[in-house]
Amino acid sequence: MDKLNFFLKTSSGGKGVSYHVLRGVLSDIKNEIETLSANETTSEVSSDDIAELKQEIATLEEKIETLGSNTDTTTASDIVGGNGIDITDNVASVVLDPNTDAYLSLGSAGLKLGDITGLYNTMLTMLANVFGSLGIAYVVTYSDGTTSVVTTSEAGSIGWGWLSGDTTVTSVLLCNATVSASMGNACYGATALKSLVIVNISSGSVASLYGFCYGCSDLTTLYVSELVTSTTADLGSFCSNCESLTVLDASKWDTSGVTSFYNFCGGCSSLTKILCPSSGLSLANASNIYGMLSGCTSLTSVYLSNVGVSIDLSDSPLYLTSAVFLLNNVQDMTASSGKTITFSETTGAYLEASEEGLAAIESAQEKGWTITY
Repeated sequence: MDKLNFFLKTSSGGKGVSYHVLRGVLSDIKNEIETLSANETTSEVSSDDIAELKQEIATLEEKIETLGSNTDTTTASDIVGGNGIDITDNVASVVLDPNTDAYLSLGSAGLKLGDITGLYNTMLTMLANVFGSLGIAYVVTYSDGTTSVVTTSEAGSIGWGWLSGDTTVTSVLLCNATVSASMGNACYGATALKSLVIVNISSGSVASLYGFCYGCSDLTTLYVSELVTSTTADLGSFCSNCESLTVLDASKWDTSGVTSFYNFCGGCSSLTKILCPSSGLSLANASNIYGMLSGCTSLTSVYLSNVGVSIDLSDSPLYLTSAVFLLNNVQDMTASSGKTITFSETTGAYLEASEEGLAAIESAQEKGWTITY
């Protein structure tokens, strides 16, 4: 059996991520495979399976390096997959078009990765299961290179202010732990934190994530898909001022119950892409979205839906597809007044130059919206 294809079948597909994220994810996966190998007696994965998976990862790594070398028109960090990434032996073309969202066209055959975070989550879940069998709740790495393993009996319930103000923790893999209803300020001001991954948690009822990673200036990896569910109400200042974060994976979030996105990603100046569910990141019940994406001066891709309050996106040079998606998925506000969507001048130019964009503007205006840029 093709082990890598087995893992890829669990991927949600269709989002794509940047080249440097792919490289980082593969590096993490290789480390996790080594951990699995070291704990073979407690894992369902045999040594032969691990050896085969290592070979497939090595082959995939070579193809990603080939992909990265074919960036004649842009930098490697700009390569993103709006429709997934096909990695083939023969690179056909690289297409980067802000009017269709940036994506790669690499031929009709080959290994389709889609959303690589699906693979990442699968590997992390497997790792979490291994840790769970050993009674491990989470693993922490510190700036001096040391590692701490915390057992489930030692961890207790993870909640408000968990790592708030910490300046020594650089990475956390949290798994098989219980989290409280409030995870507010959990990592507030943890300035050394670079990677935070949470999988296999024991609670699906986190109501508040206010200030969750506020001010984590070194954070580059944030994967917390299980925390945001239909019971989540507050995402205010969720990852504000995370200046190093380039991609936020919200593809499995359920934000239908969120009432506050206040300053959600405010000040995330390096953020280029928010991966969203296929139906969009719902703002159906959001009444406070002030400063939601303020200062996100690099953001080109985010799919927002069910917007019912005025929103200012003037700091973000969103691509046409993101703007059209938003305009086509706003709430009908004809019974009220004063609702405005403000785009950047860059996005406005994309809209004005496209028949699809002009039609989307007209559609939103017919629902009572004012569109400015």
